[in-house]
Amino acid sequence: MQTEAPATRPTSTTLGFVTLSFGRGSCPKLRRLLDEPEAEVEVSSGGVAFQSYIPEAKDFHPTFPKHSEERAELINIIRQKALYSLIELLHDPINVSQAVTHGLVPSLNARCADTNACIREYAVIALGMIAESHLGLEEMCVSNSVKVLTEMMNDHDHATRCNVFLSLLKVCYTPKGVETVLRQQDAGGSDWTEAEDGGVP
Repeated sequence: MQTEAPATRPTSTTLGFVTLSFGRGSCPKLRRLLDEPEAEVEVSSGGVAFQSYIPEAKDFHPTFPKHSEERAELINIIRQKALYSLIELLHDPINVSQAVTHGLVPSLNARCADTNACIREYAVIALGMIAESHLGLEEMCVSNSVKVLTEMMNDHDHATRCNVFLSLLKVCYTPKGVETVLRQQDAGGSDWTEAEDGGVP
């Protein structure tokens, strides 16, 4: 017997029918999805606009009241899928360059402070991938992304915290990266001490 989804969350039928489809040249769109996901939701009707997606069921467009938990959950999923698509794109060095050029690093910084743990984790992974390129690391230094990452070392989500340290290791692949991380250590020594001592379980 099939169980019903909790009333406070959208059902799988509601949220499982949309698939992102992005390739090269998609960075401006991805940035808009991260910064302004409400742009994908029609304010007047509360319905969802699907310009960014390939709907599996074109005749079914859900409608959620504004400020509802379902609508907030949908926005979280829009951001999660956008970040996952970005991570896939960042395996191509050309896309890393485009991500930097189109201002995605500040957008990722902002998502590192998201209340949703999955969004934070994906944003941290994306920053780590960007840090592997010279251009990406330069932009991260300018945008204070290293500071953002060091401040997340005590994140309460275990997976996010692990990826923070992995991303910081990638930052430290170059002397400039090491210097930047050490500078953040000097600026916030107490936080580093707590992380090293296992202050977060």
